[in-house]
Amino acid sequence: MATAPNIVSVYPANGASGIAIGDSVTVTFDQEMDEDSINTGTFVLTGPDQGVFFGGEMNPFEEPGLNAEDILDSPYFPGFVQCSVSFSRVDASGATVLDSEVDYDGDGTLWRTVATLTPNAVLAPNKDYQALLAGDEDTTNAFDSGVRTRTVFDAEPIVLTGTGIIYGGGGFTGSTAITYVVEITSGGATGSATYSWWRLSDPFTVYTGITVTGKRELENGVYITCDPDGTFVTGDQWTIKCVPFLALAASYRWSFSSGSGSIIIPPSTSSVSGIDTLTSSVAGTTGVSTFSVSEVDPAGGEYGIAISSDIYTGERITITFTDTTPTDAATIVDNVAVRAEPAIGIDSINQITYTEELDFTVSLVGTTQLQIDLDPGQLYINNVVIVTLDKDIADTDGNTLGEEYITYFSTEYTPIYTSLRRIRLDLGPLVASVTDETIMFAILEASIYVDGISFVTVIPNATYFNLARRELTTCKAELILVKAIASDGTFTNRMSKQLGDLSVSRDGARDGLNDTINDLQDCIEYWKVAVQTGGEITPDASLKPDWTVKGRNASDAITVERQWESTNSLGSYRPSANTSAATNNSRRRLRTWRNSSWRRR
Repeated sequence: MATAPNIVSVYPANGASGIAIGDSVTVTFDQEMDEDSINTGTFVLTGPDQGVFFGGEMNPFEEPGLNAEDILDSPYFPGFVQCSVSFSRVDASGATVLDSEVDYDGDGTLWRTVATLTPNAVLAPNKDYQALLAGDEDTTNAFDSGVRTRTVFDAEPIVLTGTGIIYGGGGFTGSTAITYVVEITSGGATGSATYSWWRLSDPFTVYTGITVTGKRELENGVYITCDPDGTFVTGDQWTIKCVPFLALAASYRWSFSSGSGSIIIPPSTSSVSGIDTLTSSVAGTTGVSTFSVSEVDPAGGEYGIAISSDIYTGERITITFTDTTPTDAATIVDNVAVRAEPAIGIDSINQITYTEELDFTVSLVGTTQLQIDLDPGQLYINNVVIVTLDKDIADTDGNTLGEEYITYFSTEYTPIYTSLRRIRLDLGPLVASVTDETIMFAILEASIYVDGISFVTVIPNATYFNLARRELTTCKAELILVKAIASDGTFTNRMSKQLGDLSVSRDGARDGLNDTINDLQDCIEYWKVAVQTGGEITPDASLKPDWTVKGRNASDAITVERQWESTNSLGSYRPSANTSAATNNSRRRLRTWRNSSWRRR
């Protein structure tokens, strides 16, 4: 009798790197599976989005924008990779089983199903991907989901005199095993021959149908199809064994990274060491396991965690695992690390920051929650706290994390001259999936920059200085974020997306991002002088000069050439006979040299 399905192996292995960009993802089960249950909804690959979903009420003749109504799903963030699923069968040794081989037993353990997920286009080079195989997260409730074992087995001929063939298929939804009988009641080619069918346990309740090459449902999700080339003979009979499904008990996730793109398809002689064979699906050697982290408090990327004011009590971190099996306390010892670092890398803003491994105690609360209590007095403002769990932490069944788990959070930052809300309002969908801590770090960097260019110690205009400081910090922080977004490679001058049969393409957002960067740089220059002068000089101020120089073409002055004031009394203008030297205190008393002669002006 079949048992709940397990995963025997996956490719690429969890944590594998350098995978060829034209490769596929495969999963091998320990028994035959219901192929109808393994599709692009239950077996998926996620990775960096290749473009943007655009749609809604957007006018195609308008300039493309970044407004929320222009975007359907996951702009610029990880999304589903379009793929197709195919199947093959292998025996316990890994040898391929031909399609002509049949299984009448109804047990499902005769062979193993191999599911292959093939991307519709090559993967992006040097990117991280995650494969997901959906299982039933709770097998005790009435809601069934995820992949499941094979339930409908091959039609076994009991009486066969003709050349016609009947195939069984589908996913049986009944709760108890049933054997169906199909008998030809009128011979002939497919399309004209007729049949009757009934349950073996209830031969007096009979149903009829006409042979077709398409699917013809019997009941409970079971269908039959007929070979198009054979001829059926009256009295030919088949039986089809159907058994209730067994669901994959949990969803499985594993990650890998693509190579540089120099290799698209691995050569046939390449090693298959990337496939790690498991003794069961719950062994931790590949990290494909039901044992993983489900919740962290503080959450990953959370900003502004309060520092304990109790001199006897430090901060607390809790980590909850998904597995219902108790966590193995022995595997926690020496496998948890916590350290704190300055947010900006160095203590350059006169704040005490902890930069070493932290002291803490770790314990299990209940069976699946890890509690980390930091010793008091270790955290300060401008700290980033990084928690690392070793891959060997396991439950009592031997399931391990399979890969190192890292999460982080931060305390409050200072100086901060603008707000998280302001940044999110300004940049909208561009920073929709950016963590609070990352945005606050950009604000911290910008605030330090603004402090560095505030040259005056006495602020002449505090109101305007504070306004200019906020605006300059906002523009600088947004510039840091937008430059990071623009450099991630997802923004191009041409974008396309496909949703099923719908394909949409349009001009990309690269030019729009460049315009945003230019606008932010202009904003920085606009407010910089006001900050540098303590608000005394504003961007729109009208300056009153101490000295001015009139040009020769000034509209309110006569046109003159070069003018001199005489240095002796002979050529000087004398206002009176008693004056021995001229004092020129107006423009009219200057003299202009023209045509080799002095002329009175």
